[in-house]
Amino acid sequence: MKSREDGFDPTKLCAEAKKKYNECFSAWYRASFLDIGTRGSSEGVCQVEWNEYERCIKQMLKKRKLEHLLEEQAKLEARLAKDSRQGE
Repeated sequence: MKSREDGFDPTKLCAEAKKKYNECFSAWYRASFLDIGTRGSSEGVCQVEWNEYERCIKQMLKKRKLEHLLEEQAKLEARLAKDSRQGE
């Protein structure tokens, strides 16, 4: 893949934070989720790693003036939630 002139490489953005989150999630999945006898709550699992990854993504989007994508995503999620409540 040819790199852009400004050095922007989307495959490397937040790679370290993503790797840490994936490793944490995979460890939880193998240790807790797959072992049916010890399934516990997933609440709070890897939250620190997720927050770091999410913060990195948001900073990258803001730096690239793409934060409107997050706003559009939030609007879409709100519409979907509303539609699913109406369908109940």
